[in-house]
Amino acid sequence: MASVDLQSLPLPPEPTTYEIWREDRPQYLSAYNLAFNAESHAAQQAEAEPTNKAKDNIISARVAGYLLVELFDRREILTEGPCSRLSIELQLEDREGGDANDVVFKLGKLYRDRLMRLCAFHLFHTSFGISIFCSSDNHHCVHHTLIASFPPFFQHVGRYDQGLYGC
Repeated sequence: MASVDLQSLPLPPEPTTYEIWREDRPQYLSAYNLAFNAESHAAQQAEAEPTNKAKDNIISARVAGYLLVELFDRREILTEGPCSRLSIELQLEDREGGDANDVVFKLGKLYRDRLMRLCAFHLFHTSFGISIFCSSDNHHCVHHTLIASFPPFFQHVGRYDQGLYGC
């Protein structure tokens, strides 16, 4: 049996959306460049001193960058709101005095942790008693302890309103 090396790929310097962003949406290109530069910085740190934190920062920057591209590519389904929100969040200054890279790392980690957990809960049965089901108006109904962790995500995909808490 042949083995396959599943090495993760770095963010491309010019994603497939580069020309559209350059011409029509420079704010997305600026946000992507922050993620790209943060990944490059984290890779240099990991090369100089390979620690778990440096490797985690690489992954977090990639999550932020690839998520921005994917949200933009899926704007016909999701609207442009999620991409716009992520772009704004990536370009916000760190309230704790960190630099732009720290913002990218924190945001990438946040999306990785919360969004991936949401997908895992949705796809696999758990022993936590979390139920996910659809109501008649095609809104998802999720117990309040889980949905409270993801309000920005649900707002982006149009699945968040106050009525969901009454499940």
